[in-house]
Amino acid sequence: MKPLRHDWIVRAVWLVMLPLAGLAGTIRVDPQARVEITNGRPAMVVQLFNSGDDAARILSVESDDGVSAGSVARTLAPGESCEILLPMGASSKTGCRQAVARIRYEDFGGVGFSSVVAASSTEDESWINLVVSPVSLGRSGRVRVSLCLLQDKPAQVTVRLVLPDEFDCPVPVQQVSLDPDSPRDLVFELTNRRGLPGGVYSLVAIAETETPGHCRSASASGAVSVTEGQWLGQSPWVWLTGALALLAALWFAGRGGSRRSGRPFPAAILDVLLLSVLSGFVLWNVSPADLMRNTTTVGGDTPAHLYLMSHLREQLFHHGRLISWAGGWWCGFPMFQYYFILPYLAAVLLGVLIPQAVAFKLVSVAGMVMTPLCAYWAARLWRLPRPVPMVMAMAMVPFLFVQSHTMWGVNTASTLAGMISNSWSFALLLPALASAGRDSEDGVIRRRTVFLMTLVLASHFFTSVMMFLSLAIIPVLGWIQYRGSGGKGHDTSDTATTAGGLRSLRVLFLESLLTVLLMAWWLVPLVAKSAFSVDFGINWDVTLWRSFPDYTAGLLVFAGIALVTATRSVNRYGSVLLLLWMLLSGVLLFQFGFAMSPVFVNVRLWPFVFFSLVALAAVGLGTILQRVRGVSVWLVALTLVVLLAVKMGDSLNGTLSGPGLTRSWARWNYSGLEAKPGASVFHKLVMPLKGTPGRLANDLCEENNQIGSSRVFELAPYLAGKAVLEGGLVNSALGSLYAYTIQGETSASCAGFPTIVTPQVFNFIHATRHLELFNVKHFIARGAITKEALRQHPAWRFVDREQEWELYELMSHEGRMVFIPPRMPVAVQTTRWKEGSLEWLTTPGASAQFVIWAADGFPPKTLDETTFHAVLAEWRKGGTNGMGPLLSGSGTGCIRDEEVTDDHIRFKTSAIGQPHIVKMSWFPNWKARGAARVYRVSPGFMLVFPEQESVELYYGTTVSDGVGYALTLLGCLGLIGVRRLKRCVC
Repeated sequence: MKPLRHDWIVRAVWLVMLPLAGLAGTIRVDPQARVEITNGRPAMVVQLFNSGDDAARILSVESDDGVSAGSVARTLAPGESCEILLPMGASSKTGCRQAVARIRYEDFGGVGFSSVVAASSTEDESWINLVVSPVSLGRSGRVRVSLCLLQDKPAQVTVRLVLPDEFDCPVPVQQVSLDPDSPRDLVFELTNRRGLPGGVYSLVAIAETETPGHCRSASASGAVSVTEGQWLGQSPWVWLTGALALLAALWFAGRGGSRRSGRPFPAAILDVLLLSVLSGFVLWNVSPADLMRNTTTVGGDTPAHLYLMSHLREQLFHHGRLISWAGGWWCGFPMFQYYFILPYLAAVLLGVLIPQAVAFKLVSVAGMVMTPLCAYWAARLWRLPRPVPMVMAMAMVPFLFVQSHTMWGVNTASTLAGMISNSWSFALLLPALASAGRDSEDGVIRRRTVFLMTLVLASHFFTSVMMFLSLAIIPVLGWIQYRGSGGKGHDTSDTATTAGGLRSLRVLFLESLLTVLLMAWWLVPLVAKSAFSVDFGINWDVTLWRSFPDYTAGLLVFAGIALVTATRSVNRYGSVLLLLWMLLSGVLLFQFGFAMSPVFVNVRLWPFVFFSLVALAAVGLGTILQRVRGVSVWLVALTLVVLLAVKMGDSLNGTLSGPGLTRSWARWNYSGLEAKPGASVFHKLVMPLKGTPGRLANDLCEENNQIGSSRVFELAPYLAGKAVLEGGLVNSALGSLYAYTIQGETSASCAGFPTIVTPQVFNFIHATRHLELFNVKHFIARGAITKEALRQHPAWRFVDREQEWELYELMSHEGRMVFIPPRMPVAVQTTRWKEGSLEWLTTPGASAQFVIWAADGFPPKTLDETTFHAVLAEWRKGGTNGMGPLLSGSGTGCIRDEEVTDDHIRFKTSAIGQPHIVKMSWFPNWKARGAARVYRVSPGFMLVFPEQESVELYYGTTVSDGVGYALTLLGCLGLIGVRRLKRCVC
């Protein structure tokens, strides 16, 4: 991509006239490639499209091994495309091989550009999962290539990086030994030779493994963004000049203030300025221009979160609900019953004032931007002396930009991957703990603390656990501080000390009780219905101390100073002991938490461990600065050092973590679906499905990232109102058990799945039977094996194609939600119905006999678990033992006037008294009119026996819902009467 019309002489002028850069023309030649057999030999067909607003002159197209396409000189006008045939050389080995083409072009000013694109000789790339992370660089940077072996045997893999002419890589080829299901990351160092500021360039990573006479390979594309104003922004001299100028201005301001009023430079004003700089630095690196564009956010898991926001908006403003049924994913699930509502509620409310898509973007980055401010606020509440609060805020910047991980939580990469609630919750945790500590010390209950603790509890699980664990140690710290101060009147007797400890305990107990009561509307049903959630996630193979960045050893030195200071002045530095407790708790839960409960996945505790180290180090450094003269000057200097170190971190060989990944990822996410190369796929294949019956499914395919995300089709309920089989929030939906089972049958690989699911092998005959059962009417395919299976299956009809994606329609059913099964269901009494439902689903022939799970009172005779497994074995052999009697009128012929919304399912039937199955997930809140009750039937659907012609299933409330709301009302009354509670403390 070329952002400006200029040659090399104009670059100097451009640095001066940066504000006019947006007025210049752009060219962007987007290449795509495929391999075809021409005259019995393979050839690479390269398609070029000029998506810019200026003409591009194509100079050459050649393969990576030097084979040229011949004379291809031609001009592409804006919006014009062409195809060029590039012969491929012969290979002595069989198997899949990658062909790479290099395209060179220029604008009419003579400024040249290049691009690379890859295509596979076959589409059998199922042996490895290969992902190239986007990168942003100035003079240099790093590309991260992630590999995960999908085959059963280990392999020696060679990874080669193919770059456009504008970049160099000192070591473009690396070898790595991979074990199955053990992901590895490779890092390649890049040098920018002549990439232009604001430009986006493509690169290709190729992975190969060889056996005698056979080769397997795979490729993945990535993008390199050149930081705008790189020559200016990356120059240390410019930074040094700016630092000296700022220091000089501060010195003169301080002297001027002293002469006029005799007072030093106001510390509060300096803190406000520096906090603005810190949060502004975070905001600047998450692409603020793209944040304000009214586009559809994509990237990572974020497509899923847009549906959460839009559904909450509709339910809140039209039905007054926070927890509601959402039929757009997983055959329906209780949205926000097992997930955290706070950020999405904030986005909905902000969306009243600004476009909803922009509101979501701002909310998604708000947690990161708030973190330095919240750390400063927390330190002030802890009464830590100046300049410790300011140093604590500075420490949050490298903490946010740490690149030891991309999905463990809190840091910028995790947030951009979709962990928005986690980001909010961590920022709120800091002042919540500090405020509780302040109240404990003062012996006063404050609404502020209850409000902050409630927000933490409403935003994420792990931070809530850490909050209550930390609260448990605060009374002990209060007792130590009270004993150290001697209590009122310096009374050091045991009675006074005990009174202080009990008062601290009462304060925290009552504040915690009010917090739990205020969230009881969510907590009580959560606990009561926990059996209907899904366990998801396992411990990662991570060694804790090896996962920290290189500078952690320096943190330990300053953390030690903080601990020594705390032992000498526990009354002033009691918060240091709380941070130490958080560190120890985090380490213990990291190592042993999963053994106690599968919810404690180790890597989710990593941010708390690393934060504790960073925060302790900040206290230690702040204590040192407290003893030097000119602390304001030192704070300004330290701010500049921190920001410079973070900014230059991308080029310091991993010593520090830079913002390059964050900037490129943010641009990718917030530029939106509309700016992606594959956006036309979504608009041409998905948008026309609005209003059509049945659900949509798709194969799992990394190529979906060209549309914005591998999970981009989860946008279908948000943009097209079309329900999809899969979705987000896996642990919130029983339907995820079955969707992931089917995914293995439709895709070359399976995504992260619930722990009790056994991935199935690819089998589209079985998949078609299951897709019909789950009311899937349309399927979008990208993988070669999936497309071929759809073409060969007589039940699927080809509908349309866009780029390499194809849309098919399943013709074996009408997309109706309600049907009568072929046989009377049998009942099975078991506590392991989730496992039983998966076994039923994967048993051939079982779909002819549905099973009612834990059916109290119907029918009179039920099968026990042992008998059920015996009849399943019989059904696998084709037998009918244990099956119910055949029913007349099975199917949908007796059913009419079907109406399905998120709140109710209505239909009329002439088969009164017969079983009617609804292809929607069962949940305790579903009630029935016109039928006695709603049964849970295999695999996890709803079943009713109509007692009249018209039947309605509606999403109502349960006893636990009512109890939760009543307790929340009690909490509100308690919050209003805080003054009376204060008397209980005293």
